[in-house]
Amino acid sequence: MNTHSCFFGRSVNMRREEVEEEEEKEKRFVYTATTLRLMEQISLAITHSEAALLVGETGTGKTTSVQELAKLLGKTFHVFNMN
Repeated sequence: MNTHSCFFGRSVNMRREEVEEEEEKEKRFVYTATTLRLMEQISLAITHSEAALLVGETGTGKTTSVQELAKLLGKTFHVFNMN
């Protein structure tokens, strides 16, 4: 991985936007096996233009993982709570 790309498992090289140095210092996301696996699956869905449905208990990191991936890729992320 260089500063301009990121990989998650078998996903295709995705262009990474430059992140400000201050923003890197404030980083609080922890990469665990579970979050990396989720980010890999989401990356593959994006690469193949497929929809993804994230299902699970409250507080398991679904939204946070997608927010982190969006931040890495320099994309805007909107959250809609559907309860």
